[in-house]
Amino acid sequence: MAINQPLVRIEKKKDELLVIVQTDGEEKAYHTDMVVHGAGRVPDIADLNLHAAGIEASQDGVIVNEYLQSISNPRVYAAGDVAAGGYR
Repeated sequence: MAINQPLVRIEKKKDELLVIVQTDGEEKAYHTDMVVHGAGRVPDIADLNLHAAGIEASQDGVIVNEYLQSISNPRVYAAGDVAAGGYR
């Protein structure tokens, strides 16, 4: 599935799920066996002492640029639920 396609709905059919998204002003359906919802994950970084390494973080995770590189310590990269702003 391409990124940046807002979810419209998920429909359960006999032996599959249809994931309906909005793309280019139209709805598109993806056929799948499983849908995993991972929104709302909280980064588990409280015990890492990021301040000692000069890494700026917020409650949403390590603050990164468009290359997932820490804005305060360019030797550090963060991705997934640890990167503030999520998937890019």
